Amino acid sequence: MLTPDFADMRRRALRAVNEDGLFDFGLGLGLLLVAVWFVLQRFTGYRSSGLFAILPILVMFLVRGMRARFTYPRVGFARPSVGPLRLGVVIALVGFLVLGVVALLVFELTSLRVSRSIFHYLPAFLGLLGAGGLALFGNRAGLVRMYVYAALVLVALAAVYALRAEEIYFFIVPAGLAGVVMFVTGIVLFVRFLRRHPKPAPGATDEA
Repeated sequence: MLTPDFADMRRRALRAVNEDGLFDFGLGLGLLLVAVWFVLQRFTGYRSSGLFAILPILVMFLVRGMRARFTYPRVGFARPSVGPLRLGVVIALVGFLVLGVVALLVFELTSLRVSRSIFHYLPAFLGLLGAGGLALFGNRAGLVRMYVYAALVLVALAAVYALRAEEIYFFIVPAGLAGVVMFVTGIVLFVRFLRRHPKPAPGATDEA
């Protein structure tokens, strides 16, 4: 069990690293990309390979590269012991959409059929997992905005179910709404981070 001092140190370290907004930016962009894929499926008849579903994962690698280039040189490199937790948040939210892509491909490309009730309630189940992961991450890192993202996912899901919308909107609306908010928030936080933390001049650390 963590001591109070260590838990507080971990929380402050994780909060400092995530001041850059790149986690928000990356996850938001990933959700937006998958939401766009669903929109194309619904309104244009566009058919693409399920490989499009891995784009959010590629975005996460992009974020890691940006963090190594912009964040760590400014605030140092911290590795709080919450890697599995943060990875779980990403897997839950992106998995919620990727499984939807897979389900659609199964319906369209094979004769296999899944119970309609399972497909109907799958977004709710995965959305609850994703929202719970965001809330837990926000609690561990002391980041209030994660609670806001979690609430957006839940509100969007509740709205599409209450309106009895077409199943595909169960994926488009929560992903699009949360993705836009995360993406914009991430950009704002990143710009603010760069202004608050100018990169040290070469050799400044050694001289200190």
